[in-house]
Amino acid sequence: PFVFTKDYDPITGSQSYEGFCIDIMDAIKEMLGLDYELYLVEDHQYGARYDNGSWSGLIGQLVEQKADVALADLTISLIRETVADFTVPFLYSHSTALISNPGQREPDLFQFFFPFKTEVWIALVISSVLVSLLLGWYNRLSPYSWGKNEDVREAGQDQTFYNSMWFTYSSLLQQGSETTPRGLSSRILGGSWWFFVLIITQTYTAKLTAFLSVTPMKPIIHSLTELSNSSYAAGAIRGGQTSYHFNSSRRPVDKIIWKKIQESNGLMPTLQAGIKRTRNGSFAFLIDKATADYYVLRRPCNLLTIGKPFGHSPLGIGLQKGSPYVKNFSLAILTLQDRGYMDYLRKKWWTDRSQCDNNGAVAGNNSGIGLHFLAGIFMTLFLGLSFGYVFLLLEIIYKNFFTVSYNYLIIE
Repeated sequence: PFVFTKDYDPITGSQSYEGFCIDIMDAIKEMLGLDYELYLVEDHQYGARYDNGSWSGLIGQLVEQKADVALADLTISLIRETVADFTVPFLYSHSTALISNPGQREPDLFQFFFPFKTEVWIALVISSVLVSLLLGWYNRLSPYSWGKNEDVREAGQDQTFYNSMWFTYSSLLQQGSETTPRGLSSRILGGSWWFFVLIITQTYTAKLTAFLSVTPMKPIIHSLTELSNSSYAAGAIRGGQTSYHFNSSRRPVDKIIWKKIQESNGLMPTLQAGIKRTRNGSFAFLIDKATADYYVLRRPCNLLTIGKPFGHSPLGIGLQKGSPYVKNFSLAILTLQDRGYMDYLRKKWWTDRSQCDNNGAVAGNNSGIGLHFLAGIFMTLFLGLSFGYVFLLLEIIYKNFFTVSYNYLIIE
């Protein structure tokens, strides 16, 4: 989003441009009363030093005094400052790895269990049993419980362990129960359980909504270390600061990635060539994070960044060594930053131009939840119905064949 070609006039042969850097330069132009003419460098590179000491790209134009200003997302580095001057940074960024979205994973039948980890489910079961035992125990010991009422006990409404278990289970599912605690001690315990259930159910509902609304992605690489051990090819822009970083780094991981870049012909001549190769898959494009964030939010919304950003990339405007404009340009940039103009431009060229949502999906394409997402819970319900029917048969068999019936003959 830093510099775009806009309109071309075939009559005059002039090319117009737009972008983040163009807006900054136009603002500086108004503040300093300057005028400028813009052209693209032929090799489309930022600037790297050759073995013979000469420079390519934008930096080469400054060194050869063919240009007064280098306008782009140009990283300020020590080696570049030996041959050119820079303004204060207009943007601070880092480098990152950009890859294509590997696609969506098939939903799990039992993903309604995913909102809680295994230890939480185990704790819920233990808590339910413990509360049921305590309710039954409190009912037996309390002089004000239902258990002291003979009629209630004979009617089967006593707060026994069986009824207490049904009470805790029905409360957990936010359903009613035939039996409720009567004694103060039991009601305190029951009220505490209700509050516990309220928090648990609301947390589960919120988390489950998030799980069902966002389709999980297939496992992908998550860091530079995983990238170095993966089958992914790696690349960077030829003559850019990121390629220089991996070429000169002594870290083992960076050396492996640099070897990957060389073996996979990963030094891309232009940014657009690198983006195109990244969209085709199995290629990690190592570029400035600000640029990567822009393309993540562009259609067809199939790109994402991985891992933590690395390196430090202050971006500034390059000028010829000893240029008299450095101080005035820097003061103008500081003034624009104080006025919030840089934040406005960031919103204009990133947020407002976004064509995707934050997850890289196409904006406005939020499909509803299909039946396949809820198949597991329906299977669980069917199993519950089946088990209930089996136990109904067992109860009938037990009542008819194993219960002893006593008949009394009354003689008058």
